[in-house]
Amino acid sequence: MDLDNILSLSISPEVPIRYMNYHGMFVPDSYQLIADSIENFQIRDDDVWVCSFPKAGTTWTQEMVWNIGNNFDPNMAKTPLPIKFPFVEFTGTTTTGWISLNKADSIFPDHMSKSVEYAANLPSPRFLKTHLPFNLLPRQLRTREKKSKMIYVARNPKDVCISYYHHYKLLEGYCSTFENFSKLFLGDKGKSSINLNYNNVQLTFI
Repeated sequence: MDLDNILSLSISPEVPIRYMNYHGMFVPDSYQLIADSIENFQIRDDDVWVCSFPKAGTTWTQEMVWNIGNNFDPNMAKTPLPIKFPFVEFTGTTTTGWISLNKADSIFPDHMSKSVEYAANLPSPRFLKTHLPFNLLPRQLRTREKKSKMIYVARNPKDVCISYYHHYKLLEGYCSTFENFSKLFLGDKGKSSINLNYNNVQLTFI
């Protein structure tokens, strides 16, 4: 059975989301609604971006980076992570984001329902998270027009695969086996795919 057939049989029919392949990234079809705003996202020189493949250790890295960047202020640190360090493409790449765009009676905070706009309007210095592959990062980030910092988080792919499998089972309606998930993972059929070839970009590996 080829990967596309495995994929089509692996998502529970109870999940209402329609998925698509957007330039190599497997995402809800709602990603098309935010693609242009991400491509044209205005980067600032003092931005700090944490970039990673999902389940690679992003959350603890965000907490560490934010605290270092804010002098370990204990009161400010109590602010929930998605508010102080938002996931830029959340609205177009997650189940919750899809629901926030497609259910008229849904009420979600802006960092979920309008994640790109929310991130764009944060005061400087901004701390921003993304799981986008290099070819889909904001243009100004790819071309290095600004002096913003990028921190790339890497993890043993075996651990990433296992963690991502449980994430899909719990949150994304995955209903097949770990063996099939492993095939999809190795075939770049996961929700996103970080390209490790960040040419001409200064990275910090953690």
